[in-house]
Amino acid sequence: MSPKGRPQDLVVAGAFVITTVGGKKTFSLANNTCRQSKHLEECLAYLEHQAKHRGNTEVRQRRIDIPRLDPIARRALQMKEAMAVYMGGRPFTLQDCAYMRDYILTANPANTPPGRPKLSGELLIACYEKTIQKVIPRITAERYLNFTTDETSNIRKERVQNLCVVIQEGAYYVCSETFNNPNESMNGRWTADWTLKKIENVVEIDGWHRINLVGTDTCYNERYMEPDG
Repeated sequence: MSPKGRPQDLVVAGAFVITTVGGKKTFSLANNTCRQSKHLEECLAYLEHQAKHRGNTEVRQRRIDIPRLDPIARRALQMKEAMAVYMGGRPFTLQDCAYMRDYILTANPANTPPGRPKLSGELLIACYEKTIQKVIPRITAERYLNFTTDETSNIRKERVQNLCVVIQEGAYYVCSETFNNPNESMNGRWTADWTLKKIENVVEIDGWHRINLVGTDTCYNERYMEPDG
C-alpha cells in the first residue's frame, strides 16, 4: 500500500481542507505527510478544533451511572429487611409481592429484595446468630431468671414444645422441639424432664440459684416441676 493510502496519512491530510465543490469539502493528499503532521502539532486553530471536538464526543458518550451496592452494604440492607419480616411476624413471601418489590426498588434501585429461599435459610440463621450475641450478655447479667414452657402445634399437626426465659426487660425465646412420635407420651414427667434439661443449657453449672420461677401451661405439669413432683 502506498503512503497515500495509510490511515494515518488520510487523517493528517483531512485537516488541510483546500476547497468546496458541490457542497463537499476536498483536501490535498500529500505524497509525504510528515511536514503536515509537524505543522498540526503546532497549529493553534487545529488544536482548538480538536479539543472542542473531543469535548463534544465526551458529552455524546457520557457514561450512564448505574446504581450499585457493594457486597457489604447489600448484605446489611438485606439483614434489615429480614429482621423486619421476622420481628413483624410477616410471611416469608412478603418480598415476592409486586407492590413491596416496587417500593424497595424505588427506595434503592441497586437493592435486590431477598425472596423466600433466603429469608427461610441463610438470612434466618444469620439474623438469629446476630441476635443471640446481643441476648446472651443480657441474660448473663440478670440476677434472677424466670422460665415459661408451653406446648403448641405446627401446620403439620405435630406437637411442639417451647421454652422462653423472662427477665426484667422482657421475654426471650430459648428453644423449640418438635415431636411427631405417636408412641411417645408427653405427660407431666416428660415435660418436667425436657424443661429442666433445656434450662440447664441456659444457666451456668452453679447458676440454678438464679432461677426464680418455672411456669408451665397446666397445674398438672407444674407439680412435676417441684423437687418431690
